[in-house]
Amino acid sequence: QLLVYFEDFVRIWCRLEQEANRAPKAGCLMEPTRFTRPLQASAGIQQMDEEALGQAISGYLQVFDSALKAYFAFLPQNAQQQAVTNIYKKHKNSLPLL
Repeated sequence: QLLVYFEDFVRIWCRLEQEANRAPKAGCLMEPTRFTRPLQASAGIQQMDEEALGQAISGYLQVFDSALKAYFAFLPQNAQQQAVTNIYKKHKNSLPLL
């Protein structure tokens, strides 16, 4: 059951990225027990030094982690999709990888 919920979370997350035109051309890739998302080679990312890129990746992972935790926290109320959407929208303009 846990994997079913995780796959649902990933579908929500990838849809949000696609709607915001932030998903890489390769898109989100979901396999059983595995989720991958390539970095998008935008002009802003290409100009980042290693420190800035590390910060950008860290910020993306922190928001992803917060959204995943919110998904499971709001699962009993059946409000998980809105919780993930709210977190994504709150951070999408402040992080270069979102």
